[in-house]
Amino acid sequence: RGAPLTSVQMNFVLPAPVAAVESGAEGRGAPLTSVQMNFVRNMIHEALENFRDTSHRDIINLQVEMVRQFYIQLNEIHGLIEKYSVNDSLIEEIERLREENKRLRANY
Repeated sequence: RGAPLTSVQMNFVLPAPVAAVESGAEGRGAPLTSVQMNFVRNMIHEALENFRDTSHRDIINLQVEMVRQFYIQLNEIHGLIEKYSVNDSLIEEIERLREENKRLRANY
């Protein structure tokens, strides 16, 4: 998926309850072994990686939906511009009606 975690990337401060369990300060058990710590780290890493993948997929889906909506909007705007804009046939019709008005005024 991504680059493997290095020791620098894995240095983080554990919240107080986790640190207490690690140090055995709660008095309920021995400190976690390195195998257990690696297991917990791997579980956290896997959970974060799954979250990152899910978030990435959601963002991609959002972007695709935005592009789709913009395309729909673009087509609607083009249709409205074509429908309401002045075009050659309207100009010809206006000129024909002007000529007809002049002719009718001259006769009546």
